[in-house]
Amino acid sequence: MIALRYPPAALRADYLRAGAGAALTLVPLTAVPAGSVAGLILGGVGALFVVFGCRTWLRQRSEVIAADDGLVLTALRARKIAWRDLTGVELRYYATGRGRSHGWMQLTLTSGNTKLCLESTLDRFELIAAAAAAAAGRRGIALSPSTLENLRVLGVASGRAGAACPADVSVNGP
Repeated sequence: MIALRYPPAALRADYLRAGAGAALTLVPLTAVPAGSVAGLILGGVGALFVVFGCRTWLRQRSEVIAADDGLVLTALRARKIAWRDLTGVELRYYATGRGRSHGWMQLTLTSGNTKLCLESTLDRFELIAAAAAAAAGRRGIALSPSTLENLRVLGVASGRAGAACPADVSVNGP
């Protein structure tokens, strides 16, 4: 069993974006007449930056506990997915520029009504992706072509579209 967190350095840029965006939209809001179209737009965009800042704070407080039997994500409340109950695995890449040189990945795991989303800035993210791919393989869960490609880019698995990942990975170890 290992406990993983989002490193503060990875969150610093998100805090700066949230703060700058909120300041650039909410400070001018004080000079705009209440109820005006500009006020509604500035207030709405400012609220989005505040929500983004709150989500970043929640990620900072989050801890992912990985074990051979599943994952537990704690933030405001604990949510658990047992590997034996896994029903879906999706690994998406979000580019911030052309090509794959800049961006991040998001791993979404589902089990019944439980859904866990983890971002690639999480310490040892590749380990969690490998364990999820292995669990999908054991459960016979078909992975999408984009998930298989993103796993390949991480160096985790290879396979064909619609096939389950054959990898068998344990989260215990160094």
